[in-house]
Amino acid sequence: SSAVPGVRVQRGADWNSGDEDGGAGGIGTVAECDEDATQLLFDSVAEGEDISAKLLFVRWDTGSEGHYRVFDLAMAPRLPCYWSQPSQPFAVVTCPQVVVQQVQKMFDQTWASVATRDRQKRTGLSRVPQRFIVSEVLRNQNAPLWFNYADRLMELQSMREQDASAKWKWKPEWPQVKTHKTFPEAYSLKERCNEVYLMHGTTENAAQAILKNNFSLSFVQNGLLGPVFCLAESVTKADEYSPAVDEHTMVVCRVALGRIHYTAEVQPDKRVLGNILNDGTCHGVLADRQGTSGYREFAVANPLHMFPEYLVRYRRQW
Repeated sequence: SSAVPGVRVQRGADWNSGDEDGGAGGIGTVAECDEDATQLLFDSVAEGEDISAKLLFVRWDTGSEGHYRVFDLAMAPRLPCYWSQPSQPFAVVTCPQVVVQQVQKMFDQTWASVATRDRQKRTGLSRVPQRFIVSEVLRNQNAPLWFNYADRLMELQSMREQDASAKWKWKPEWPQVKTHKTFPEAYSLKERCNEVYLMHGTTENAAQAILKNNFSLSFVQNGLLGPVFCLAESVTKADEYSPAVDEHTMVVCRVALGRIHYTAEVQPDKRVLGNILNDGTCHGVLADRQGTSGYREFAVANPLHMFPEYLVRYRRQW
């Protein structure tokens, strides 16, 4: 059966209309179509078929509109259902109070009392705040980053269907990630990809840059696990990396751990971890350091395995 107006589209491989769509990642809605033109977005084109005259009239979310050839466009992946209607490919939106409450719940249930050497070194303090109070949550409605992340999730799902490796399975002896079943908003995680929420404490400026451009290897330090992106399941551990200012900043990320490499070594071999992550043997690392620092840390090497979904502003309560 033919598709009907209302189909969501984005620029395709043959796009040549500049930034009429608002830029890469822009989304629009088919308002009118010639005959069964939208069906060509779903089906392959028969060899020799002339589709150059088949046009779609698209209204872009930015407010612009126009007629486009079918092969200029592609079906748009689904955006999270709780995103407000975007007027541009990238927007940072203030979340309602109910989301603030959910993130506060995440902070409260992942709080821990252990003060590590890193906390002393970075903050000069040997004690942990009694609570971390959320003041504001901003949602990152970055469509290009979301589409890249969603595409990677689909690739991981396909890999898992063809791969019986035990490294996909969350071992019974591993406690669930502390953020388990605490969702800021109503959008489920893909557990078969070992998708979880993790936290990254940082500065306000760095957080803003991460929301816009994602994490960058050029800013990664060669830490305990090597030059990888490290994130925490505990707000207390993530807070160690937020500078001593009146209001602190944290990024809450979706992270697809995929095939997991587990290590409880006190000093993991960075070269081995780098090889495992970069050759695709595993996608994520679970570093169980509860016997030394009191925390578990998680790492990935590919920024496509992360979507920085929320910027959280909070204060420490002593």
